[in-house]
Amino acid sequence: MQIDSSGFIADSELVASFNRASKFTSCSRNLALFREGDIPAGLYILHKGAVTISTKAHGEPFTITLQTSVSSLLDLPGLVCLGVHTFTAVAHCGAEFSFV
Repeated sequence: MQIDSSGFIADSELVASFNRASKFTSCSRNLALFREGDIPAGLYILHKGAVTISTKAHGEPFTITLQTSVSSLLDLPGLVCLGVHTFTAVAHCGAEFSFV
């Protein structure tokens, strides 16, 4: 399933401040950013490309692909709530993101 990434887009000033303290990465292969059940370690800013998000809803697998060309935040709720990841995120080959 494809999803509109506009719900994940962050304010440009907020992204700029995060980027000053982040490490930029360009994926040369698919890369798991985090996995369901893991403790959050930081914030991901997807700048370009696609990320597949998957989880189990009522025991059934559920997968969506987020495609973006602007900065989208991933895992802010996990950091704020100090819980565990409720889904797995895998960046596709060619995706560009920063980790704060």
